Amino acid sequence: MRSCQRLTGLLLLMAFLLPVTYGAYAVMSIDLGNQYLKIGIVKPGVPMEIVLNKEFRRKTVNMVGLRNGERFFSDAAANLNVKFPMSTYGYLMDLLGKKFDDPAVSIFQKRFPYHKMVADEKRNTVVFETDLGPLNIETIIGMILWNAREVTKVYAGQKVDDAIITVPSYYGTAEKEAIFTAAEIGGLNLLKIISEGSAIGLNYGVFRMNEINETKQNMLIYDIGASKTEAVIIEYEKIKNETSKTSYPRCKTLGFGYDKNLGGFELTIRLREYLLELFKANHKTSKDILENPRAMSKMLKEAERVKQVLSANVDHKAQIENVFEDIDFKQHVTREDFYKLFEDLNDRWTKPIDDALQMAGLTIQNIDKFVLFGGGTRVPKILHILQNYLGDKDIGRFLNTDEAASLGAVYYGAYLVKGFQVKRFEIEELDNVTEALSKENVIEKMDDEGVKKSISLLKDLEKKEREKAEREAAHNNLEALVYTSKDNLENVEFSQYATEKEIENIKSISEKVGLWLEDEVSILTKTEEFNEKTKEIKEAIKPIEFRKKQHTERPKKIKGITKVLNETINFIEKSVNMTDLLSEEEIKILHEAYNKTLLWWEEKKVGIENLSLNDDPPVTTSEISEQTQNLKREWKYLENKLRLNLIKMMKEKAEKEAAEKKALEEALKAANATEKGETVEGSGDTKLDVDNSTVEKTDSETVKDTQEGGEEKMDEDKKETSNDNETPKAHDGSEF
Repeated sequence: MRSCQRLTGLLLLMAFLLPVTYGAYAVMSIDLGNQYLKIGIVKPGVPMEIVLNKEFRRKTVNMVGLRNGERFFSDAAANLNVKFPMSTYGYLMDLLGKKFDDPAVSIFQKRFPYHKMVADEKRNTVVFETDLGPLNIETIIGMILWNAREVTKVYAGQKVDDAIITVPSYYGTAEKEAIFTAAEIGGLNLLKIISEGSAIGLNYGVFRMNEINETKQNMLIYDIGASKTEAVIIEYEKIKNETSKTSYPRCKTLGFGYDKNLGGFELTIRLREYLLELFKANHKTSKDILENPRAMSKMLKEAERVKQVLSANVDHKAQIENVFEDIDFKQHVTREDFYKLFEDLNDRWTKPIDDALQMAGLTIQNIDKFVLFGGGTRVPKILHILQNYLGDKDIGRFLNTDEAASLGAVYYGAYLVKGFQVKRFEIEELDNVTEALSKENVIEKMDDEGVKKSISLLKDLEKKEREKAEREAAHNNLEALVYTSKDNLENVEFSQYATEKEIENIKSISEKVGLWLEDEVSILTKTEEFNEKTKEIKEAIKPIEFRKKQHTERPKKIKGITKVLNETINFIEKSVNMTDLLSEEEIKILHEAYNKTLLWWEEKKVGIENLSLNDDPPVTTSEISEQTQNLKREWKYLENKLRLNLIKMMKEKAEKEAAEKKALEEALKAANATEKGETVEGSGDTKLDVDNSTVEKTDSETVKDTQEGGEEKMDEDKKETSNDNETPKAHDGSEF
């Protein structure tokens, strides 16, 4: 009965930061291939994406170089590998969780005979004799994972420790425990290890959720990596939670098949052997090229390049300058030549598919989609073999063959950390086969003391590398400063601000430091010594740079203070007769501030007008700015207060006019009512009898007088209102 490890996750479709109480979490994924690793990242506010390394590449060479106490990663390690292959370590994933007598170790030794390898006395695992001493496989891969973390930190602009790592589906407990140990040594918080098949399947499904329904769909992922070929069958289905009554998609692994020793690197090795045979057949040498690690490394690099070119072209020329004993190697290679090198592998390419179908209990007709992954699937011969096997079934090319696994893994990681809004997507992985493999390959884990020792080693290396980088930066900065100082003295744009004494002093210091750099500096010279020399030169240059900066900035500052002085006095003159809006005391205080600033500026301005370029200024631009801002703040305060008081006064006036208008309207209404003979509330004893045309206690003149009086008052009010709406004038008659 098939046992399943259920990894139920709420996987990310759209990432953004939740309430700030969660903090700025981020998570990375590492698709840890044998030749390359790809890093994914997700952080709040940023969509899932591939991390670019220091060389701005989307994939990083899975290799580390160890030479003269230094570490080299990625492209730097690959470059070191050409000259010093015995000091570089790559294609290490096949050695994880393996005993020293495992066939995978023998294959590695055959491919890289120049590496010195021994068995761990306690665990019987692989140990390399390196420039740093004996290092086990977990420690070396821990260095590679440490570098992946550092690259991600630079790219993300924040520290990222949480990680998801993808591995082949057939990895058992021993391999996974070795990766967990390597991650701990490398400073990562490994949240989960998931299979490449699940990560790829998730990457496909999470962006096609609308296509997943209650009808089961089967997809076969065919992956040719550097060192293995794997087929994984994924089943997609929308399932229903009986408790919550909600439906969500599921990605379930039904089966997988694999060949651990069949991959793109095997083709590269065979092409290298072919090129070596041609070289030996065409060139006589005093020594055997096979015994020269550098020549072998050059041949391997060229074989990889030619293999990639032949995937797109029918022929190509392999060429290496000075490959061995000053011999330049050139050889025409056709695609057919290349294909003949691996004819014996033709049947092995489809065997993983058969095994996966058998494990899943399916036939090829039950597969709805067949998709490719991995760089090895780009070889036309292999594609032809696969198409013949599939018959009329199409080969899908809708996955990114390099990045789908790392992106799928980072989706899963988004669920495992806080700070992301997610939709539910369930994953089920098979573990029955990996459990069986683990029982056959029981390896003792690194003990705590060994892990701590490796962590301490990496921290010491990191510290030394940081100190070395700081020393090199200090050295380079000092050299650049010496050359810049000499050049500046010959440049009139700089030297015109210096006195003769200062020029001689800078020349003397620069020459002295230059001789010190040439004659006395060694690998023992400390960072502090470079920094002290740098400080000495900068102190000599500082007064000149100061005068140059002052001369450049001064016109703008003069313009600024002149403008503020003019604006302030104009404001004072217009405000002097507006005591209903500003108090006399306030205007007086501003006037005093103006006079004080004006007096200060008139005094300083005299010294500036007669200033030579190499003289120290009597007043600095920062002092001018300070005086300008202080005065501006004072008059801006009163200007704002004047504006607010004016608004308040106009509002009160408007309210008064509205009240008077209302009273006038009521009076007119009363007058009109009286004329019609109506009794108006509040009209006293006056009474009109309209029906009998009689008037008691008044006559028609009373009403007439009332109307005329009201109309006269209205005319006067309108006139007053018209006058009040005119724009306020300053005391000199100008508009405010």
